[in-house]
Amino acid sequence: MRVTLTFLILFLTAQPASGFDMSGISGVTGGTWEPNPDQMLMHRLTKILMHNSSLFVRPLTEPVVASTCVRAPTISDFIDSNAANTPAVLAAPLSLEAIRKPSLSIKDVFALLRQAPTGRAVLSKFEPKFGFEIRVEHFGAAMKANEKRPASALFDLERKTIFVDRKAQVGTLAPILLHEMIHSLDKDYSRAVEREKELWLEFDSDLNRTLTTVAHRTGKHYESLDEADFSKLELNDIVRSKVAMEQYRDVRIYRAERVAYDFYFQVLKELAEQYPEFYLPNGRGLSSLRAFGDDDLVKVEGLSPTTIGKYKKGLCKAFK
Repeated sequence: MRVTLTFLILFLTAQPASGFDMSGISGVTGGTWEPNPDQMLMHRLTKILMHNSSLFVRPLTEPVVASTCVRAPTISDFIDSNAANTPAVLAAPLSLEAIRKPSLSIKDVFALLRQAPTGRAVLSKFEPKFGFEIRVEHFGAAMKANEKRPASALFDLERKTIFVDRKAQVGTLAPILLHEMIHSLDKDYSRAVEREKELWLEFDSDLNRTLTTVAHRTGKHYESLDEADFSKLELNDIVRSKVAMEQYRDVRIYRAERVAYDFYFQVLKELAEQYPEFYLPNGRGLSSLRAFGDDDLVKVEGLSPTTIGKYKKGLCKAFK
């Protein structure tokens, strides 16, 4: 099974003639890991049961953010502070022409990231893995067409590969690539994905057993079952498990994306200070750069504000 992790990023559109145009920023929706419908019955459950409005009155035994409960990562998980304080390898800043050219060589993007303290710090952890544990390849049109939702970059966990648009300008790609680097360095996130896959398999097994039992009891086929065919206990168990899986997914996505966007915005500000002609055209100030907030993340990724709010308050428990 191919498990692909794609992530929403704030795609930066830079016009060669006028530099980095902040008015061109738009949200580009990326998918996230989902169970394979050929192997899972969740899509069947949704078709049979979840369209019935009464099932959305969740039982009192609803899990309290049954999530990963993995701690939020700290900066030290991803950067080397000594590297951040080390002067850039290149004595002189890159020219505007250099950061406007296509990113045909990833080393050109690295060179730009080294101009920023956050970029140097992340590269200190990423470069030893680059080309060995983690690869960076072109995100071509054919591959993009196969994704469920449009994305301008993604990290494929199984292949340990970051896919980016090598035709994008060096200045545009730098913060985007750094965002994906953070995902690739996030060991807790990869463990959370593996745990989610295990939980889906367990859920699929339990759901399959319940559907088989009810179908046998009623003499109906799966697709012919309706709410009246299930006991209250069976319905509650299904809905409770569904809620728990939704909570796990929401927290896993929020935790990983929050830290990646924080790094993204930090390196964007650092680069904008050095290259305002590209990132801040027409005399704009740093205040014109808008951070990608929690509300944006919740909305774009389709997360539950209630679940994320509870997680941020520490109200979560681990699956047993």
